[in-house]
Amino acid sequence: MTKIFISTLLLFALTIFSQTKGRLPNKTIKDSVFSKGDIIKIPELIYQPSYPLGKETIDSLQPISDFLKKYPILKIEISFHTDSRGKDTLNIMLSNFRAKYVWDYLIKEKGIDSNRLNYKGYGETQFIISDREILKAKTKEEKEQLHKINRRTELKVIDVR
Repeated sequence: MTKIFISTLLLFALTIFSQTKGRLPNKTIKDSVFSKGDIIKIPELIYQPSYPLGKETIDSLQPISDFLKKYPILKIEISFHTDSRGKDTLNIMLSNFRAKYVWDYLIKEKGIDSNRLNYKGYGETQFIISDREILKAKTKEEKEQLHKINRRTELKVIDVR
């Protein structure tokens, strides 16, 4: 197990430094100072494999809601990304659906001002780890962990008022 972890970590680190400058989260929701262009890593959102999105998803949105209420000076893009599995068009549709769902929920259910939020589904257009690097992983579990890194939700700071 340790060997798998170390090899995955090394593969991840090499890939990050060589391919992702400027696309990795550089903040978390625990930070307190933000600038335009910052990408904020959020706790993992939990989705059902298909429609409808369930209670687990709604529960996992609470930290985002709390963060947005704590920092009303931020204008944010909710960015959704998929891995490379599935058709490009379906991945764009899925990421757009999820982005709009979160946008709607935060505005309608949590009272976040719609002028502060944008959303965009990127599908599989902005990988952190390339398919070429994922193919180098030795086990199915390692490959799945690398795909999971590409499947992510981020908050991007559009403006600080």
